[in-house]
Amino acid sequence: MLAFVRSAKTDLSSLLQTVFEQLGFTCSAGIAQTKKLAKVVAGMNKPNGQTILLPAHVTQLLGTISYKKIQVGSSKCVLQIDSL
Repeated sequence: MLAFVRSAKTDLSSLLQTVFEQLGFTCSAGIAQTKKLAKVVAGMNKPNGQTILLPAHVTQLLGTISYKKIQVGSSKCVLQIDSL
């Protein structure tokens, strides 16, 4: 797993640097088990940050963030959940 994390960090750093050099703007990136989790963790280290969420830490992360950070469906669905 450690080799994967090192490789992912290197690849993300290279990608972020290439985007900056070629397009002139910064961006953030995240790697996780699912697209939604990757999007959530990408937003944790803005601007120009990178976050890797390992499977062992998913439960811990989900216990600390609002469900609203993970789109669970339509806004109508979110309103229904809020009313519970």
